[in-house]
Amino acid sequence: MDQLTHGTDEQLEAYVLGRLSDSEEEILEEHFLVCATCRTAVDQQLVFTSGMREALAEAGPQRDWLAWLRPVFAPRFAMAGALAAVVVAAGLYFVASDHTHYASVAALQLTAIRGTTTPSVEPAREMDLTLNSFPTTGGPFKVEVVDANGGNVWTGTTSSPSVAIHEKFRPGSYFVRLYSSSGDLLHEYGFRVEQENR
Repeated sequence: MDQLTHGTDEQLEAYVLGRLSDSEEEILEEHFLVCATCRTAVDQQLVFTSGMREALAEAGPQRDWLAWLRPVFAPRFAMAGALAAVVVAAGLYFVASDHTHYASVAALQLTAIRGTTTPSVEPAREMDLTLNSFPTTGGPFKVEVVDANGGNVWTGTTSSPSVAIHEKFRPGSYFVRLYSSSGDLLHEYGFRVEQENR
């Protein structure tokens, strides 16, 4: 702190309460030699602090009516709090983690005809799709997988009717959309991921 920099309110309060390190105290005292403003602020802090100490001394010691309970219940409250924290953490882990058991690969052959039976599979870590009615020319083609609400689940490109998707699909209905390189929708396929059989 240079001679022109005033001490902050926190520094002056810490000085009055004797909570500064020796080096901080020395720097502040050097500043007091040239700064009447900080000296006045410290004097006011001293008056306030001594008034508070006198008021506390006159009030006398306060009786703690619950002091006898602390040795008896403090360990039990601490143990109960720790147990509650463990239970909450375990619950959050269980809710956040995905407990669905996935097969390694599910293979589907999809037909782009409305009204036909929608093929279904159990949950898997990887999906191998074969797109029937695949165009013989053009490409590469954009492939988009959306859920029943139209939310994008996966997007990729392909030049062949086989599409490998390394994605876990939750149970529900999905649509696979095949687009030309110019962005025109060529075919839409549907499939369903069933609930896991336990």
